[in-house]
Amino acid sequence: MDTKTKKDLVVLDNSLITAAYNFTLNEQRLIWCAMKQIPKGIPIEPNTPFLIRREDFIELGADPKNVAREIRQATRDLLKRTVKFLTPIGEVEIPWLYEILRFDKKAEERLRVRYPNKEDYSEYLNKLKLFNLIDSVSMQKHNDDDIVARVIFHEKMLPLLSDLKARFTPILFSDVKEFSSFNTYRFYELFMQYLNEETGNGWVQIEIEKLKYMLVLSDKYRLFADFKKRVIDPSVNEINEQSSLLVQYDLIKKGRKFSAIKFTYQRKKTVPTEVKEPTENSDKTPDLFDGLTDLERETIQARIDEYIEQKESKGEIVSDFHRKNITKKAVNERWGLDVLVKKQRKKQRNEEKKSLEKAWNEVPKYTKFRHKTDGSMWQKEAGYLRNIENSRVVPDGQIINFLPYLTMILDESESEF
Repeated sequence: MDTKTKKDLVVLDNSLITAAYNFTLNEQRLIWCAMKQIPKGIPIEPNTPFLIRREDFIELGADPKNVAREIRQATRDLLKRTVKFLTPIGEVEIPWLYEILRFDKKAEERLRVRYPNKEDYSEYLNKLKLFNLIDSVSMQKHNDDDIVARVIFHEKMLPLLSDLKARFTPILFSDVKEFSSFNTYRFYELFMQYLNEETGNGWVQIEIEKLKYMLVLSDKYRLFADFKKRVIDPSVNEINEQSSLLVQYDLIKKGRKFSAIKFTYQRKKTVPTEVKEPTENSDKTPDLFDGLTDLERETIQARIDEYIEQKESKGEIVSDFHRKNITKKAVNERWGLDVLVKKQRKKQRNEEKKSLEKAWNEVPKYTKFRHKTDGSMWQKEAGYLRNIENSRVVPDGQIINFLPYLTMILDESESEF
């Protein structure tokens, strides 16, 4: 294995793959960013810190514009996250992390306000160092814009993540970078555990209750149909679309109920693709927007941007995979085009109104008109239209709406206005 591939590798003990734990998507990304840095095949010392960098987080699908915020959000509850193992004498629960440090460039400034005296400030720092709350390496990394946080794994977790010699599963960091769901990560880890690298094929059969236990969903989805629809199918579909595996599964019954699932999968065959010259629109999605006018494209894209911005303002994470699906949905449902049509119709009406106003202003005073419906006779006066028979008046402000019902009389002939 070359050095580059080794650096891209995450290694998990097999017992961790079927253990019970759950994360948010960004918490999972953060843990993977840390696991990627663990040296392979050698033990690591307790309290070894791992730095969480923007670059690694972005590689796993985080939004580059909000990556620092997403990392900080991911650290909020990570100290509460645990992993559970079933044993013959009970369930063992272990914390994932021992410590989290969130880097803050303004922290020193605030501390110096609190300790304006240099001696007091130095004494406070010495106490922090005495209790191992800060170290020289972290102080040096403090001003690195790419580093947002630092984590230390719990001592009990280290045998499951480092110096693994047997019964472990290696997964490339780049293999999971397009995943947008925590559950997809867990399914992919399970599949990789039973993949034969030589043949590129694999299969695994797992009881449904065991699967729900490892996903921490034992108390949810009482109906299997809901579990299948909301958990299994989305995860399998995303793996098929975004990874190197093609997965299918069969449901196994015990009596009248489904009791287990058998997944079978294989590596996708790589087919050499023709290298095409980049075009002006190669960075867009012409296959999705094909057939639409520029204005329709801009309208749909504006609605997509607005929709994503609303989700992100609520703290939701919108990955590249989600963006693609949102774009497909927006184009299929033609987001915003109903409003566009209304605007275009309104614009057309305004243009027609201006055209009629211009034509009316060019009509000479005392020109006569005949009403198309009742045959009554009308005459243009200064600032209004007058019914010759009963002197009814239509003021200037309403004349434009009235004109389509009239024909203009010129030299004993009639003409549509």
